[in-house]
Amino acid sequence: RRSADLGSAVAALTGHSGSVSQLAVGSAHRLASASKDGSIRIWKPPGEEPELVIDAHEAGATAVAFTDDGRSLVSAGGDGAIKVWDLPSGRNKSILPQRVLGVSSLEVAPDRSWLASGGSDGTVRVWELPSGDVCGVFGAHPLGVDHLAIGQGGTWLASGSATDTVVRVWKPIVTGADLTSAEIGLAIQVMAVTRDGTRFATGDRGGQLRIWNRGAIMPAHVVLAHLSDIQALAFAPGGSWLATADREGQLRIWDARTGLLRATVRTPGSSGRTVNPAGSLVLTVAPDDSWLASGGADGAIRIWDPATGAPRHILNAAESASKRTRQEGNKGVRGFLVAADGSWLACAAGDGSVQIWDMTLRKLARVLPSSQRPRSGPGSQGALLGIRRRPMAVAPDSSWLATGGADEGVRIWEPLSGELRLELDTGNREVSALTAGPSGTWLAAGGRDGSVLIWDTSTGKRLAEYAVHDGRVQALATSVNGTRLASVGDD
Repeated sequence: RRSADLGSAVAALTGHSGSVSQLAVGSAHRLASASKDGSIRIWKPPGEEPELVIDAHEAGATAVAFTDDGRSLVSAGGDGAIKVWDLPSGRNKSILPQRVLGVSSLEVAPDRSWLASGGSDGTVRVWELPSGDVCGVFGAHPLGVDHLAIGQGGTWLASGSATDTVVRVWKPIVTGADLTSAEIGLAIQVMAVTRDGTRFATGDRGGQLRIWNRGAIMPAHVVLAHLSDIQALAFAPGGSWLATADREGQLRIWDARTGLLRATVRTPGSSGRTVNPAGSLVLTVAPDDSWLASGGADGAIRIWDPATGAPRHILNAAESASKRTRQEGNKGVRGFLVAADGSWLACAAGDGSVQIWDMTLRKLARVLPSSQRPRSGPGSQGALLGIRRRPMAVAPDSSWLATGGADEGVRIWEPLSGELRLELDTGNREVSALTAGPSGTWLAAGGRDGSVLIWDTSTGKRLAEYAVHDGRVQALATSVNGTRLASVGDD
C-alpha cells in the first residue's frame, strides 16, 4: 500500500560548507558523506546531527566507503591521499603509500583484505590491506572511472563510467588470495619485449594493452589503450615507455612502469584523433629513444618526438602519391627495422621491396628488390601476391638484415650494399614473423601454418623446427640471453 508520505523528505542533513562529492551507506543504518570542504560526516538518519565529523583532506574529500563490519572508513581526497579511519573514534589508522589524483570511487572487499579505487585517469587500482601495496592496475575506461561495485564474496569487481556505455567486470589481483586476473578474451595481435628482457607487452583485437614483468603469470598493467584493434606495438630500447597504434591510425605513448598515458601523437593542424588516415600499422623506436617512427597504408614514414608527441619530419611523403597510383592496392609501409646505432632505417614497402633510409641525411640510400612470387593462373599476368605485413629481423650489430613474406622464403642481406648473403629454405612455408638471436648467430621464423623454424645465420643450416600453434604465428621475441624464444599465434 502506498503511503501518503511516499517521496517526502524525512530529514535534511546540513553542515558541509562545500558540495557533497559522494555518499556511502554502512552497517547499522549509518551514512557517510564526503565533501569538497575536506570533511567526512557520519550520520544516522533520520537524526539530523552528525555522529562524527572527520577533517579528512585539506584539498577536499572526493570519495568514501565503509568496510562491511562498519568499524573502518576509507576516504580519498584532492590531495591524492587515500586514508583509512577507525570508527567510531575517527582516528586515522593509515595512509596508503602511493598518492593517486582524481579518485572518485572507492570500494572495500567484504573480507577487508583489499580495496579498489577508480578515478579520472581511467584506471582501477586494487590495493592490499593493511599494507597499502598496489597489487593490480586495470585500464578500465579511457575517460575516467565513476563507479565501482564488488560482487558477493569479493570474487569480482565491476567498473563503470559516465562517458562510455561499457561496464567491465574484473577478477582482482590480490597477493596471497586465491584470485586471478581476468582472462584475455580477445586474440593477441602484437607483442614486444624490452631490450633487457625485464618486460613484455601484448596488444589485442579489443584495444587492450597488457604490460608484463619477467616471470610474472599475470600482467602488471592492463590498459584500454584504443577503441579498435591494436595493430602495432614498440618498446623504447630503454624500456621506460612504449608506443601503440590502432587500425584507425591513432598513436599513443605509454609509461611502461605505471601503464599511464604519456602522450597522444598529433599531426599539425589536425584534431589529434588520427596520425595517418589510412591507418598506422607499424612502429619502431630509435636505439637512443630519441625518435619514434610510424608507417601505414598511405606509404609515408613519419618521425615523432616521443616525449611530446610532436611531429619532426616525413621521409617519403613526396613519393607516396605516385606510389598510390602505381601500386593499386599493394601500397603502404609493411614493416620497420632500425640499425643498432640508429644510422639507417629499413622499411618494408607495399610493393614487396625493402627501402634502406639514411637517418642522418633523411634520404633513401638503397632499395632491396621485391622477391614476391607472381600468381599463377588465368589473368594473373605476373601480378604480385596480395601484400601482407612483411616480417624483418636485424642482427644485433646491424651486419645483416633478414626479410620474409608471402613468397615462402627468408633472405639475409647486407643492408647498405644490398648484397644477398643467404637464401634460407622454409619448406614452402609462408613466413609471418622473424626474430634474431641476441648473438646474431641464429634466426627464427614463424609461419602462417603455426610452425617455428630456426637457422644458423652463417651457414644457412636449419637447426630446429617446431609445430607450435594451430594458426598463424603473429609475433616472435627472444630473451636477452637467447635461451628463451616466445611466440604468439592466432590460436
